[in-house]
Amino acid sequence: MTPSSVFAHYLGYEGLIPRQIVTLTVKETRLLFYIYIIGICAMPESIQLTYPLSRTLWRQFFVAHYKNDSGIKWCAILGALCITTSLIGLVGLYPSQLAANLLLATGLFGLSTKQLLIFIAVHKASCHPFFNQQLTVTINEHEITVRSDQKGYSQPWDNFTGYRHFDLGFALYHDRHAFFFIPTSAMSTQQQHDLQQRLDATALPLLTADHLF
Repeated sequence: MTPSSVFAHYLGYEGLIPRQIVTLTVKETRLLFYIYIIGICAMPESIQLTYPLSRTLWRQFFVAHYKNDSGIKWCAILGALCITTSLIGLVGLYPSQLAANLLLATGLFGLSTKQLLIFIAVHKASCHPFFNQQLTVTINEHEITVRSDQKGYSQPWDNFTGYRHFDLGFALYHDRHAFFFIPTSAMSTQQQHDLQQRLDATALPLLTADHLF
């Protein structure tokens, strides 16, 4: 097997590379390998994305953010328990109707905690100056720049404490409940790969629900 054939086999392209390429010299094969490695390792100087800072996207990201919150799960469990206990009182199995009504109200509150938190979070997000506007986001090795029309701002990487990767995109966290999101729908597959490389290069930690809740 020639050196170039070994290279083709190593890359998994054996049988796909034309015969005239598979007759390269050792020097040419080595050069081709270096070019391949450089292409894999190189990151673009910047990534530019465009997407709306819409209420729908904010809500979707807050749903993902609170999905694994253990406190909310316990609220739901205790809420269901309170409702069950209240129903026993409402059918007359214990005398205090007031206690039954209070337990019912507490249970409903417990079950709706997640939706209330999402509602409050989206309402706060609506105060963002670019809310419901089209954003142009530029990401480079030093910072993230956000612009809408003639206005904009920049955030260096050390402004973020970590990030989470959801199916719908990336959330870059300032603190436990404040984050800047980048939706997958705004990125090509290559841009997602480039963004992940950029996050790895900045050594920004990947967060889990345990870090936040």
